[in-house]
Amino acid sequence: MSGGVQSANVRRLKLKSVDVLSAGKLMGAVLALFGVIVGVIMFLFSLLGMAVGGDAAIGGAVGGLLAIVLIPLFYGVVGFITGIIYALIYNLCASLMGGLELEFEG
Repeated sequence: MSGGVQSANVRRLKLKSVDVLSAGKLMGAVLALFGVIVGVIMFLFSLLGMAVGGDAAIGGAVGGLLAIVLIPLFYGVVGFITGIIYALIYNLCASLMGGLELEFEG
């Protein structure tokens, strides 16, 4: 609680477990979107490299385009696996300690 007067409409609930697949899908989606941002930034840097010129200008552009596809895919897979591992560890710890207390108002 954040101190002060507690409202009569406040409910305290305890999160005892997390659905493993749901956590994996959510983490995968979040990291895939983050990967899109990283991929676009890499693509913009490759365009900058093309503008400057040089021998590898076309290769840099192709690499930048691949970054837009491969980085979100990689981040999404890693996020999915990480989300599953996190949910399994959370469920184990919550079974030992009772879960995470949440406070809702309404």
